[in-house]
Amino acid sequence: MTFNFDRELVACMPELERYARRLARNVAQAEDLVQSCVERALRNRDRFEPGSNMPAWLCTILKNLHFTNCKRARRISETEVTEGMIVAGPAQEWQIMLRETGEALERLKPSQRRLIRAVAVDGECYQDAADALNVSIGTVRSRLSRARAELRLAGAGGAPRGRVRASASAGETACAASSPTPRRSAASRAAASTESSGTAHTRRSSARPAPRRPGSRRPADAPSVPLLPKRTMIGRVGTRGLAGLLAATVSLCVAWSPPPAAALDENPPARFGMAMHGSPKYQPGFDHFSYVNPRAPAGGTVTLAGVGGFDTLNPFTIRGVAASGLSSLYDTLMAPSLDEPFSQYPLVAESVRVAEDLSWVEYSLNPAARFHDGHPVTPEDVIFTFRTLRDTHPFHAAYYAGVSEVRSTGGRSVRFDLKPGDNRELPMILGQLPVLPAHYWKSRDFTATTLEPPLGGGPYRILSVDPGRSITYGRVEDYWARDLPVNRGRHNFSAITYDYYLDPTVALTAFKGGLIDFRIESTAKDWATAYNTADARSGRLLREEIPISLPAGMQGYVFNTRRAVFTDPRVRYAIAHAFDFQWANRVLFHGAYKRTDSYFENSDLAAEGLPDKRELALLAPLKGQVPEEVFTDPYRPPSASTSLELRENLLKADRLLEQAGWVTRNGRRVEAATGLPLTFEILLNNPSFERVTLPLVDNLRRLGIEARVRTVDTAQYQNRIQSFDFDMAVHQWAQSLSPGNEQRNYWTSSAAASPGSENLAGIRDPAVDRLVELLIQARTREELEARAAALDRVLLWGHYVIPHWHSGVVRVAYWDKLEHPANLPPFGIAFDAWWVEPAAEAVGEAR
Repeated sequence: MTFNFDRELVACMPELERYARRLARNVAQAEDLVQSCVERALRNRDRFEPGSNMPAWLCTILKNLHFTNCKRARRISETEVTEGMIVAGPAQEWQIMLRETGEALERLKPSQRRLIRAVAVDGECYQDAADALNVSIGTVRSRLSRARAELRLAGAGGAPRGRVRASASAGETACAASSPTPRRSAASRAAASTESSGTAHTRRSSARPAPRRPGSRRPADAPSVPLLPKRTMIGRVGTRGLAGLLAATVSLCVAWSPPPAAALDENPPARFGMAMHGSPKYQPGFDHFSYVNPRAPAGGTVTLAGVGGFDTLNPFTIRGVAASGLSSLYDTLMAPSLDEPFSQYPLVAESVRVAEDLSWVEYSLNPAARFHDGHPVTPEDVIFTFRTLRDTHPFHAAYYAGVSEVRSTGGRSVRFDLKPGDNRELPMILGQLPVLPAHYWKSRDFTATTLEPPLGGGPYRILSVDPGRSITYGRVEDYWARDLPVNRGRHNFSAITYDYYLDPTVALTAFKGGLIDFRIESTAKDWATAYNTADARSGRLLREEIPISLPAGMQGYVFNTRRAVFTDPRVRYAIAHAFDFQWANRVLFHGAYKRTDSYFENSDLAAEGLPDKRELALLAPLKGQVPEEVFTDPYRPPSASTSLELRENLLKADRLLEQAGWVTRNGRRVEAATGLPLTFEILLNNPSFERVTLPLVDNLRRLGIEARVRTVDTAQYQNRIQSFDFDMAVHQWAQSLSPGNEQRNYWTSSAAASPGSENLAGIRDPAVDRLVELLIQARTREELEARAAALDRVLLWGHYVIPHWHSGVVRVAYWDKLEHPANLPPFGIAFDAWWVEPAAEAVGEAR
């Protein structure tokens, strides 16, 4: 097709308008920006090369126009600055320092004065200042550092230095002035104790925070701005599509947590461990985690059940269905502990250094680290792993989006350069990076499915594979990290086999018949009724409810808002009124569950009651962008304890549907304007969910809505979920005690456009994007709680999910040959610390 500049320009307008709204202070300013951008683009159309990335080109023009306007609006003469005529701003300590030093500014060299004016007064970012002065960014930083030192020296007789604290240059403050700067999150996951869909995933994602707009005031909850800018702002736009463009350009300037000292340590000491908050529990020289048995006998075999099948042994590609247990083939840079919310200790990396301004993190590798073929683990393997995962999988692309580059720094060290921002979780996230052998994958297609056992370096290797039916892992006897403190008392089984069954009911029968050794029971009915066997009564088959202190997260029926039928939140809310949880809990679940009413259920992060003052400080700037109920009503999912209350719910649903333009004609719910029926499909992959879903279908039929239930196999379900090819499905979003970067993969606009992400609902809401960034940047536990609660409210009142239920325990059943440590950790069941009792295994085999 012949390239048509005007047609392509029109096609880019929606994204261009969205980007303008994120930069501008109001709608009028955004419209002016877009108009000016289009006019400049038309004037320069001859400079655009067909086939290039037009959205990136347009947004670059828009960004330049925006910051030109910023500089005009904030321009102040040097004379005014030296005389102390400073525009009041949010903790602009640079300007305070200039006032306190009196005429010290006049003693500086002209180039230094011009630089201070460019960065500290006119609101320019480093790159813009460098361009204006026709020097490199490095020169800008060097000159500014010298100027800062001379100003301090000249002003030594003025105010105490203690007043010159945490502050970014006013230029960065100006660019960042419209969004409070938060920070981090993360933690270990545990098996879901709910009636699960079998598709719950683990975490994360990452992209840059939105910029503050010049002239706006810092919200009350925002932290003070530090003395030194966090890092230079490169601000150069990539060419990987509009989503990548927005992630690269939207966060032009951000603040960071101030270091404890007045000057940054350019050579921070090596750390043994890292903790998200506070200090790690375990110190150098610790022998083993407190929840393991270091004297657990090694040996024995354990058989677990898989449901469905598998067609690949590569767990890092979005193609195919990976076999269970593949994570045991690989070591990560750091190893987590399950008795702390989010802490890590050395595994492949023997130590870690983190820059005080969070501009980089460096891991030093253990010289003993080896892959199973004896090849040493090198920095090149870490670099290969990071780049390959980031470039081939949407989850990892989002998860690691805060990393600008990775490089070897000599010896056995690898440094990750981090993009500007206050993402304190990112160094911890990088510690979770599995290390893959670059020499093995060099001649293989990393994105393809494969049934060739891959080379690993972890505690287990693949012994045998029966494609789609079973896979067996054997413990590596000469495993290089066997005696490290993080591994002592773990990985005790000699062999682990996963046998696959097409149906969960058959898998349960196999367990009761002794073919499976361990099972996590996710179905309340089976837990209450299916284990009354002779082996259970005799004590040979054991059952436990293990308390767990992790957030339950959110499981529910998720609406795919990419479908036209679900674009109106009133329709989604109406359909939610047809789900009768109380009846299902009483009749189907034996009263085992509580209703979920938060995305951070079972934790102090969940929204409760009406927003407090901390939440209101976050939500008030978003008024008009979020549902009004966020401010006025605590969210409670529609429920009914009697048939009369269910009828009232259906009547309310009928009113909501009519308000949304869906009327009843001849007993069918149709769109008034078009006559099209309201019909959709509910996609399932677990037959046990049919008994819960069919009553919902019956209630919807009373509203004239035709809903169809379709249960498919695991492979088809996963493929359709990853490509967003569904109307409604069941999904679970796992949460931790420290939510962070994974929230981008769950809820943001960029994730909605990325197949394979967990934004199944297709949420594209600037307010949600903003709150996610605030959550990631939270600096204290109090900020984290407030920002999680604010995000929780907006998601709940968006009606993207019909919430299901949760439980505070993990239900496990196992045969008596298995033993577990007496003091299981609070944040998981630590199955890799269980072991086989030799005598009990011999008795079991005799039976």
